[in-house]
Formats: sequence, structure tokens, C-alpha cells
Amino acid sequence: MKKTIFVVSCLGLFILTSSLFLEEFGLISKENTKAWNIAKNLLLYVFILGLYFFSYTFLLKLINKKLEKQTLKNKAIKQNSSLIKTIFRIVFFVLFFLYSLDFFGININHFLAAGGIAGLAIGFASKEFITNIFGGIVLFMDKPFVEGEWISSPDRNIEGTVKKINLRLTEIETFDKRPIYVPNSTFMSIIIENPNRMKNRRICEEFSLRYKDAEQVRKIVYEIEEYLKNNSAIATNQTLMVHLTRFAPSSLDCQVYCFTESSDWEVYREARQEVMLSIIDIVKRNNADMAFPTRTLELNESLKDSKPPDEKDLLSKKT
Repeated sequence: MKKTIFVVSCLGLFILTSSLFLEEFGLISKENTKAWNIAKNLLLYVFILGLYFFSYTFLLKLINKKLEKQTLKNKAIKQNSSLIKTIFRIVFFVLFFLYSLDFFGININHFLAAGGIAGLAIGFASKEFITNIFGGIVLFMDKPFVEGEWISSPDRNIEGTVKKINLRLTEIETFDKRPIYVPNSTFMSIIIENPNRMKNRRICEEFSLRYKDAEQVRKIVYEIEEYLKNNSAIATNQTLMVHLTRFAPSSLDCQVYCFTESSDWEVYREARQEVMLSIIDIVKRNNADMAFPTRTLELNESLKDSKPPDEKDLLSKKT
């Protein structure tokens, strides 16, 4: 198709140049002047059409090369490359369409006025469609998330991995592998959480010690804190705290609060598991143990030596 347009454009340019040469030397009769002018204008249009496609192809290749270079530096460009090329095509074709109208003598103002009335009617009918497209452009400009990132929304039941961002809607795959399609306008009015942009992940765990291990609490807390400071998976430049926090009814409650170096979900879970297992080891090493809900019943000294009532006596009292 492109080769055909190129050949036709070259042929049109040759004939157009020949016509100008014939007119200059008066080799075209007056009777054929009108017909020749029409043919000349058509050939000029064909030449411009070929020039347009040549420019379009050249600029599109230039954009593709630029996007490929930027994609290596920033993966956010990759998801928007198709959107950029779509906008480029639309703008280019609209401009050429308006030029074509002007070339054939069609009043653009009247056409735009008629198109404005029709566009107003279509606009009311396709309000949501236009809003979604505008939302897609906003996503392209703000980049709150890119393809491959995990997002969630506390406002809506939306959570999963972004698979594809289109001009009108975004495809998200939930953790149970269900695809959901969210109109882009939705993201303009809801809160979006993007855990992939986190620099660290928080570990906030509580553990309980027995009251009879109260003397070991200070040493246990100190050893856990030292362990965390020497753990390469824990970010020591972030908040790191280990404290006794509460006197519960049947336990001494302590809390571990720190952050991991990595924000990767799997690495975080492994680091969190290692911290929890190490806390158990430290507690055991200090001859203490984890507490669980218990209740102590103290009996009066007079009741300790007393015998339970005989079953026969209880039956006789009832009768």
C-alpha cells in the first residue's frame, strides 16, 4: 500500500511538472485548459497525499525509536506508547481531513458549525465514553500506576495486578486470576494504593509473656532489639522499637515495630517470618514462654481439707 502511494505520488509529481512546462510554452489549447486544470488539481492532491503518508510514516518511526529508548529507562513509558501513537494518528488524520476539505473548496467553518451541533448531540449521548477517554489521558499524564504493578482501592472492591491500560478502560487481574475491567473515569474519583511504590514494608507484631517471667522481660526486649539492629533484612534507618506495651489480664504484652529493607511482597513475608521465629527462640533461651489466656483459682484454706458432699446427701436434700 505504501509503495503504491509512493509510486502514484511520484507519477503525479512528474505529470504536474510536465503540465506546468506545457502551459509555460503554450502547448495546451484553451479548449483543454479547464479539463487540464481539474486533472492538475487532482494530481496535486495525489502528490500531497503521498507526501502526507511519507511524513506520517517517517514521524511514526521516529516516535517509535524515541519510545523504545525511553522504555529502557522508564517502564512507565511502555504502557503509554500505544496511547501516544493513537493520539498522534488521530491528530494527523484530523489535520489532513481539514486540509482536504479546504483543498476541494468546502467551507470549513460551515462544516465545523454543523459538526459542532452534531458533536453536541453525540456528546450528551456519549458523556461516559468521553469521560473515560479523558480519564485515560489523566492516567497517562499523572502515572499513579503502570502495567505490572499491584494496586488496590479502599473505596472500591478493586485489588490486583494491572495488566493493560487502554484509552477507555484498564484491565486488572485479581489474585484469584479473575480479570476485571475498570473504566478510567473511576480512577479520577477514588483513592488508589500502590504498594509497588513503597520503599519499605512495616512489621508490627505483638507477643505476650507470662507474668511469672516478669523478671526476664527487660532482657528479652533488649535482645530482640539487638537482633533486629543486626539483621540485614531490617531497615535500621527507619523506626525500630521493641517495648513492653500493656499489662493484660493474663499476660505481659510486648510489641515489635520495624521496617524491612525490601518492599517486595515475598521478601517481606520471609523476613517477617524469620523475625517471629527468632523472637520465639530468644524467649525460650531466657527460660520464659509465651502466654495464653489463663485463670487462676485460689481456694480458702478451710476448703482445701474439706471433702466434697456425698451424692446421697445431695439427693436427700433435694427430696
